[in-house]
Amino acid sequence: MSDLKTESRNEFRDRIVEEVGEIPLTDTQKYRVLIVLDADTNQPRLSAQRWWRKSSKDEWIAGKGFKLDKNLSERFAKLMLLGAEKLNQSTY
Repeated sequence: MSDLKTESRNEFRDRIVEEVGEIPLTDTQKYRVLIVLDADTNQPRLSAQRWWRKSSKDEWIAGKGFKLDKNLSERFAKLMLLGAEKLNQSTY
């Protein structure tokens, strides 16, 4: 998938190993969760990023997000589930 770009560097430097899933938001925005090999460390990471494009005909560009190792991924997932439970039970 070398045709994917990031806004700041005009390239997506990490190597995508596997796409875990995506959440479409609009025709021009989506969240993607990927397993990547980090371009700087060559270590596997879980990447969660917003992807965007100017129109539905343009190629996707990686936006802001984060990369987590296995330990941080598990800890983050637990907190996200806890947060979702709190939102479901809340009266906000």
